[in-house]
Amino acid sequence: MTQPDQPAGGNPTLTAPTGPPPSANFPFLAPQQQPDEIGRLGTYRVLGVLGAGGMGVVFRGEDPHLKRFVALKVMLPQYAADATAVGRFLREARSQAAVEHDHVAVIHHVGEDRGVPFIAMPLLKGRSLSDALKANPRVPVAEAVRIVREMAEGLACAHARGLVHRDIKPGNVWLEGDRRRVKILDFGLARVATSDAVDPDHMTHTGAVLGTPAYMSPEQAQGEPVDVRSDLFSLGVVLYQMLAGRLPFQAANITGLLLAVVNKTPNPPGTENPEVPPSLDALTMRLLAKNPVDRPATAADVVEELRVAEVALGATEPIRVGLPTPHGRDPWASTANTEADSETATGLRTVSESRGTPATVPRERRRWLKVALVLAFVGLAAVAADGIIVKIKNKDGTETEIKVPDGATVTVTKNDKELGKFGPEAKVATPATASDRKAAEYALSLGGIVRVAGSLQIIKSPSDLPEKQFRLSEVDLHDNSKVGDTGLGAFEGCDEITIIWMNGTAIGDEGLKHFKSCKKLRSIGLSDTKVSDKGLAQFQDCKLFETIWLGNTSVTDAGLASFKGCTNLSYLMLTNTATTDVGLAHFKDSTKLTIVYLNGCSGVTDSGLAQFKECKTLTRLFLTRTGVTRQGIDELKKALPQCKIEWDGGVIEPKAK
Repeated sequence: MTQPDQPAGGNPTLTAPTGPPPSANFPFLAPQQQPDEIGRLGTYRVLGVLGAGGMGVVFRGEDPHLKRFVALKVMLPQYAADATAVGRFLREARSQAAVEHDHVAVIHHVGEDRGVPFIAMPLLKGRSLSDALKANPRVPVAEAVRIVREMAEGLACAHARGLVHRDIKPGNVWLEGDRRRVKILDFGLARVATSDAVDPDHMTHTGAVLGTPAYMSPEQAQGEPVDVRSDLFSLGVVLYQMLAGRLPFQAANITGLLLAVVNKTPNPPGTENPEVPPSLDALTMRLLAKNPVDRPATAADVVEELRVAEVALGATEPIRVGLPTPHGRDPWASTANTEADSETATGLRTVSESRGTPATVPRERRRWLKVALVLAFVGLAAVAADGIIVKIKNKDGTETEIKVPDGATVTVTKNDKELGKFGPEAKVATPATASDRKAAEYALSLGGIVRVAGSLQIIKSPSDLPEKQFRLSEVDLHDNSKVGDTGLGAFEGCDEITIIWMNGTAIGDEGLKHFKSCKKLRSIGLSDTKVSDKGLAQFQDCKLFETIWLGNTSVTDAGLASFKGCTNLSYLMLTNTATTDVGLAHFKDSTKLTIVYLNGCSGVTDSGLAQFKECKTLTRLFLTRTGVTRQGIDELKKALPQCKIEWDGGVIEPKAK
């Protein structure tokens, strides 16, 4: 939708215009009943215009019964005569209303009045991600990861209901309130992903593909059938844009842009922003893979990878912004906002845009999202044959029933303490034990951070641990001088741990023995430690690894044999180890590798490189101070033209498609 003309200055307001309301501009509204109204729409009082463009207008309204302000998204009468357009408009409402998630904007009501369909939505504080990026195009890495992770969480919920959004872009992402919590907007193009046929309703009368070209997946740009992985491509474009400060695909016109989306592969965002870690570079490029098969399979998978990235980035701390602010106001430097200087989430552009300078407000410590249903009155959650029914007994003796969709999980908390959990995710593979609490408390006593199974919350204090028994899932003690073999016995029996991050500690082989029962490990960080081949033997039955860091250790080829058969491995760090071609052969089945560090591995030669030819997702390979030759590099480059290779002969950039 197009952006309306902007006034010369002034702050946006969320009140009706002064003077006589311009009701003549909107003859479809029912007559005003109070002086501050433009008119009425259904049961809503219409107080002012928030935005306009394309086929609709957005009003600031009030629900007189509930005494709450709302945004009313209305289809203009001249377009309401088009049955296809009305169907798309109503489908947006139904699609969005079906997705009940903290990171998807709520639909209060869908109605029609005097031949005009409309949607009532919350009046959110904040601004769109699009406007925030206009003020400062490059986002601090940790903040970009957090925003995209929350987007992925909302998409995962939509995808679980069979919906593909098909128009993920910064303009459809709202950053709400002080924390800039993500709300996904505008499901106007969303469809159920069930048909393999080309969707005629996804084309205009002239055959143009609906959507936003710069953020479309290649399959969407070509009018082909799409599934949830199309949204993941768009998510990758948004992530790239925030990290690099520019779009990955650019051209002088729409035709050129669509061709670029289909045919060109951009350089990784890390080439534009040195603060982007290699693992995040790799994830971004996998999201932007031309073939949907090469992208992450689900939004939930993306969430998990971004959670790991957040831990590595230490994103629980306030972000210190050191980036220039060429456009004046830096939206990433402060989270303060009041209704008087905020905009409203509507899916349309607002009529006016703030050009004032807000007061500087210290950023609060980030509060991590609690995946929970917080009930004011704790009641009973019953598991019925057709799903979960939550029954709440109110103070006045009445009961409220909430039916939870199949497959969903309900978590009840009070004062951030979990009181109960119901649903599929509540089931754990094995019962919780006292060992998990003991281990968590030990890690926290050393200044580490942990996560427990079924929660996204990063825990830094024993007081934040759940009161009920839990399973420990992630432990981060990296660069902690207090960590050694002594005391790690606390982790005996913690067999649900998936991530152990102990780079830069004094842990050795004796300490690793205590993690022998951790068969579900996905990520392990042991670089710059005392571990050797003997210690790695504890992990020979762990085949779920996605990330392995062993740089600057005494590990040899014999120790690497413990990782044979790790087919999900994506990130391998072996810098300055005694790895040779023999050791690399242990990873011949790890064809999903995306980034490999072999700097300083002098025993690696052209023969060892040959096995990487089958790693078609490999985007970065570091080979300085190895035994490889120009011939070996040239042969590898032919097999992997999209891989960036750094070796003693220089840097070989990916080949542009």
